[in-house]
Amino acid sequence: MKIKHMIAASLLLLTGIQTANAVEWQMKQGPMMTPWSETIDVNNILGEYPRPQMEREEWLNLNGVWDLRKAVEGEAYQADFTYDKKILVPFPIESALSGIMEESDNQCYWYRRTLTIPESMKGKNILLHFDAVDWEATVYVNGKKVGSHTGGYDPFYFDITSALTDGGEQEIAVYIHDNTGAEGQPKGKQALNKWGCWYTPVSGIWQTVWLEPVNPVHITRLSIEPDVDNSCFKLQVNATGDSEATADIRLSDPDGNTVASLQGVATGTPCTLPVNAPELWSPERPYLYDLNITLSSGGQQTDAVKSYCGMRKIEVKNVDGTPRIFLNGTQIFQMGPLDQGWWPDGLYTAPSDEALLFDIKAMKELGFNMIRKHIKVEPSRWYMHCDREGILVWQDLPSPNLPEGHEAFARQTFEEEAVRIIDAFENHPSIVQWVVFNEGWGQFDTERMTQVVIDKVSPQSLVCCASGWNDAEIGDIKDSHSYPYPSCPIDQKRACVNGEYGGITLKVPGHIWPGGDFGYTAVETPEDFTVMFNDLADKIKDHYYYGLNAAVYTQLSDVEIEKNGIYTYDRRILKPYSPTGELKDKILECINMPQSDVKIQPVVSTAKEHKYKWKFITEDNAPRHWFSKGFDDSLWPKGTAAFGKSSLWNTQGLISIPWTTPQIYMRRWFYLGDVTQEMIDCMRFMIYHDDDIFIYINGVWAATKKGSVSNYIPYDISDEARQTLKPNSWNLIAVKCIQGSGTSKS
Repeated sequence: MKIKHMIAASLLLLTGIQTANAVEWQMKQGPMMTPWSETIDVNNILGEYPRPQMEREEWLNLNGVWDLRKAVEGEAYQADFTYDKKILVPFPIESALSGIMEESDNQCYWYRRTLTIPESMKGKNILLHFDAVDWEATVYVNGKKVGSHTGGYDPFYFDITSALTDGGEQEIAVYIHDNTGAEGQPKGKQALNKWGCWYTPVSGIWQTVWLEPVNPVHITRLSIEPDVDNSCFKLQVNATGDSEATADIRLSDPDGNTVASLQGVATGTPCTLPVNAPELWSPERPYLYDLNITLSSGGQQTDAVKSYCGMRKIEVKNVDGTPRIFLNGTQIFQMGPLDQGWWPDGLYTAPSDEALLFDIKAMKELGFNMIRKHIKVEPSRWYMHCDREGILVWQDLPSPNLPEGHEAFARQTFEEEAVRIIDAFENHPSIVQWVVFNEGWGQFDTERMTQVVIDKVSPQSLVCCASGWNDAEIGDIKDSHSYPYPSCPIDQKRACVNGEYGGITLKVPGHIWPGGDFGYTAVETPEDFTVMFNDLADKIKDHYYYGLNAAVYTQLSDVEIEKNGIYTYDRRILKPYSPTGELKDKILECINMPQSDVKIQPVVSTAKEHKYKWKFITEDNAPRHWFSKGFDDSLWPKGTAAFGKSSLWNTQGLISIPWTTPQIYMRRWFYLGDVTQEMIDCMRFMIYHDDDIFIYINGVWAATKKGSVSNYIPYDISDEARQTLKPNSWNLIAVKCIQGSGTSKS
């Protein structure tokens, strides 16, 4: 029945196109196109069921070619509008796949199509669904306004029954308006002024449009919360039309065998579904139960939906004084890519469901166990694929901004949409973490907003108040960003993660988006890519022993002028050399760190644990052999480390002496206790610096590192310097740091 109705919708849509006018739809050619653009079928655009966690048997897909016309902001509906364009829904107006590919700073358009309600749906309430429209949508059916919605990322629907005529063609018209966050609306990485890591904006309908028939008494929402400790699911079935309606719930295994059931459950109130010896969901074994729910009113069944659920528990526990992340009682390390969710031909909209699944499976095949969905929300089917494939998901809330004069509106809009997004997607077992803010973009009321999210998702998921930059002491996660080298933040109660690192640029001729370059570090060959990626992964392993629980590599694919993806933007080229060999092996080494028996033992502590005295000068007149053991530094002043000037949160309380000159020279004798040669061979530095740093041990060069970092990182000691270290004796460390611009620290 489902396939029959989908085909019928496509045929009816084509009939409507032919009667509207002579304009035909034609795909535009973008600077780059994915392989899936070559198989676009306007009669079957994203034809899979769009809401897999509450599936009804009968539905109608309204994706396909619609009429389009440019509108005036605030324009009222008119039945005699002339539509002079054709657009392929649900691709955004700015995309090549839409057939429009138009940009402006104030997008206003009217969409229109006609359809005939199938006979099998007549006599029922008809719900018209829009899974996402950016940003404002006002919907008319047969000239009657049926509702409005604002917010570019959450699904919504209207009951259009009262606006339908008794028979024949029905007209749907949609007015959209989008100014790309000019008033502070959440917009993620969309930008009118595209540069760096800001991309082409998207406007209008960008996820599936569909309708379904329901009885007046029907289910409106399911809430599913796994409780591993008590071997049960906590469920709530919400319904409308009869407050006395009851639900029957059946939980079954993948083979269809009944595992647990409840009968006559009151709607709108929580219930508990016990599960004997539940199978647990994990990336290694993504076990999913099927849920079948029927609704009854007055002794008659009025609705039936299918769903699914996974039993899993995510939590932070203290292990030997270090907060660690546990899944189902086992400590885990998460590693995965930053996923912007952009496509060169569809922008926000993947060209097909196959393309959505491709990204997930490709990352899983490389060994990753997690994906961070970066300040964008995907269609429900993307999360379904993660649930089925076994990928942990960090879900960012799309970032707002706070333009002057619109701050109150922006705050209210962000909060309201955040709650709706969580309501729409929180049941997916793959989503183990929600990220409230990213790098301070539009960040406000951090403690209060984080508590809003905690109240919605805890204990089912972890919460990070801010990924990078402006942290507040709330939530489960403390997150740092650093490029290209990974870093580990510091916290005694929250699990520490590196929410962004890497960004290795490798340009692939023939797969380059025009407009310039933006990146953090670059290599020339696939072999160089793998070598550097694995080198960074080794540093992640080092940070694990200092408390790191997860690392997010930037990024899954190139996006426009960011060419630092593991894949090219068009998903045609996998960049690394030996991606399922050397690179995958290193990823698995990181993920398996919690099972390693290697222990880290500090030999000489850093300035964050102990305030050491150093001899130092900040003038550029140090003698040639200032780093040698025989140099007389008695005239140098003595001061307490650390030295510098910084506004970074993790330098508060760390810096003791201001340093603002272009250079600083430092010397200190330290006592190396009773250590073995094997321990010396394993020793490494822990350094925190900005910018270039040069280190000497006992007068011998030990390390040089260019650039800056935003936290302590491990770094190798040269073999020559290592050989000079004397146990049970005093040894000399000498450091030179050069500051180029910005803040300084050493």
